[in-house]
Amino acid sequence: MLKRKAMAAAVGAVLASGGLARGALVGQWIADNYTTGNGNTWADSSGANSTATAFGAGPTTTANAFGTHKAINFPGGNGAATAGYFTVPDTASNALGATALSWVAVIRTSAAQTSVGGQFWQKSGLIGKEEGGAVNDWGFGVGSGQAAGTDVADVGVGNGDTTITSTSAVNDGLLHVLEGTWSNAGTLTLYVDGIQVAQNTAAPTAARDANASGAFALGASTVLNNGDTHAFTGQVAELRLYNDLQSAAQVAALSTTLRATYIPEPASAGLLGLAGVGLLMRRRRRPS
Repeated sequence: MLKRKAMAAAVGAVLASGGLARGALVGQWIADNYTTGNGNTWADSSGANSTATAFGAGPTTTANAFGTHKAINFPGGNGAATAGYFTVPDTASNALGATALSWVAVIRTSAAQTSVGGQFWQKSGLIGKEEGGAVNDWGFGVGSGQAAGTDVADVGVGNGDTTITSTSAVNDGLLHVLEGTWSNAGTLTLYVDGIQVAQNTAAPTAARDANASGAFALGASTVLNNGDTHAFTGQVAELRLYNDLQSAAQVAALSTTLRATYIPEPASAGLLGLAGVGLLMRRRRRPS
């Protein structure tokens, strides 16, 4: 029995990390761990101490927004007056000098997001490190699509700027797991709910070493707080950053795990309800 419990715990730990080695997960920010009024810091659950600090007033939260889990309500905004997002120091232990990156976001929004152009730094950011000039920066977020009213997922790297987007809208009011990956083989890939939706195999290959700002943003495109600051509008349950490449199989497994975590299972609740009715009816039957 003890061996079975230990094995179950180990399997659970692997699923929680998406099947990757723990050392590759260098930032995991879970909405349940953010409390407004507590210094407006967002604790990192990865073990890498990548604590996020709110820029300006911290965003609000909503209890039980994702099943039994909390949501952080990012207010959005554009330009140097933008606030309500987070900054994280960029170090060698997380994104600085990385030769591969993987980004993950669990979101829900029906809002129109910012898009002032086709590149990642011109769209609303979820995890963003836009830097000035032609440098090795990157960004992951949501921006408007080709059809009016559609906001699509995007991921990109700089020098030269390369951005890919999903084909269908993600601002439909439903929970979505967005995942992007890049490696110095020059492959940039985007997934929505575990399914690959876009890829570019001729992306920049240089290590991601842009560090003029000294940090990256959660909930915005950049920490520089300038005209390129485009903040996400909507709810976030969890954000993750890896400094290695997730395979398609790992992406799919992580998406399944996160959706099971943050989406209630009405079918299970219905079955429990039916079971309760059946039990009640059996109790009410009288012996013949």
